[in-house]
Amino acid sequence: MTKLLPGVIAMATIVVASNILVQFLLLDGLLTWGAFTYPFAFLVTDLMNRIYGPAAARRVVFVGFVTGIICSLIGSQIMFDSEYGPYAAVAFRVAVGSGIAFL
Repeated sequence: MTKLLPGVIAMATIVVASNILVQFLLLDGLLTWGAFTYPFAFLVTDLMNRIYGPAAARRVVFVGFVTGIICSLIGSQIMFDSEYGPYAAVAFRVAVGSGIAFL
């Protein structure tokens, strides 16, 4: 599992970065910065598949994705803690939307 750790860290980092950057709009709300970072998740998946095989790639995707979502939820709760009150649900929607899009 230690040989897969760079892939897991990369996947978690991409998921966290995408979930943060999706909140920043471009072109009057037509696009978000998250649209530029999220495709790198597929690059990590492809590289892991080519280097270690499909079973290891699935493990990297699952562990990295779950880790990234947990980090995103924790980070977003810290960001939205009491200052924005009702907008804390945005973080949950972003995490769920990210999961559905990824699967």
